[in-house]
Amino acid sequence: MNNQFDRFSEDARQALILAQEYAQSSGVRVIDTSYMLLGFIKIKDSVAGEILAEFGLNADILESLLVPGNKVVTGAEIQSGLSYSAQKSLELAFTIALKYGDSFVGTEHLLMAILGQDNSDAYL
Repeated sequence: MNNQFDRFSEDARQALILAQEYAQSSGVRVIDTSYMLLGFIKIKDSVAGEILAEFGLNADILESLLVPGNKVVTGAEIQSGLSYSAQKSLELAFTIALKYGDSFVGTEHLLMAILGQDNSDAYL
């Protein structure tokens, strides 16, 4: 991850790295918000991971919800490595963190950004 993620907490950076690894191991060309949720749940002490676990979600359940397919991705998505909704989630997470007076983006901000989107790739 490059310096654009300097303002992310360690858990948020690690969750994004895990999301990237999940996507790559699944043969997916871009990270979408579904893979971000998997990253959160794998970091058990992350705020987002704890919230998802409180709702009874775990990695097995989230993996079963992933629908493999041939989603059409744009050139911009391929270049960035992120789906449109994942890009939007990162942007919204910064706004949410600022709104709450936080100087770093945490997994909780990312989760709020994902759940706040109508067009998110993640469906719960």
